[in-house]
Amino acid sequence: MCPHPELVGIEPAQLNTSHHLIYATLNLSYKGNPMSLLNEYIQKEQQLKQLQEELQRLEGDQRLKSELEFKAKLEALMNEFGKRPADVIALLDPSSDQRSAKAPAASTRRKRRLKIYKNPHNGEVIETRGGNHKGLRSWKNEHGDEAVESWLVRMED
Repeated sequence: MCPHPELVGIEPAQLNTSHHLIYATLNLSYKGNPMSLLNEYIQKEQQLKQLQEELQRLEGDQRLKSELEFKAKLEALMNEFGKRPADVIALLDPSSDQRSAKAPAASTRRKRRLKIYKNPHNGEVIETRGGNHKGLRSWKNEHGDEAVESWLVRMED
C-alpha cells in the first residue's frame, strides 16, 4: 500500500519536483513502472541545471567573449576576401604546408625490394617489386614456384 495516498493515480507528468523527490526517496513506482526511470529523469534534470549554470558562467567569461569576437571578425574577413581556413593557415604559417605534405609519407608503407629473375631456358629477364607480375605468374604456372624462385638473380632496394 502506498504511504502517500494523495499520489495514487497521478500520472508522472502531473507530479511536481517535491512529488518526484518523495517518490525517489521512497523508491516507489508509478502503476508498475520501475522507479529507476524517475530516478534517471531527476538525475538528468540535475545534470541539465548544472550544465546551464556552467554555460552561464562561461558566457560571462571575458576571455570567451574576446575569442568569439576574434573568430567573428576573422570569419568576416575570410568571407570578404573569399578565403578558406586552409588559405589563412598557409598564409600565416607557410611551413605548415610542408608538414602536411610530409605526414602522408610517414604513413605509407616501405617500398618493396626489386627482384630480378632470369629464365635459364630462354634468357628472358623479369624485374618486379611484387609477385603479381604477369610474366612471373606464367613462369610459375609452367615451371613451378620453387623452380622460378631459384631463378632469382638478385634483389635491390
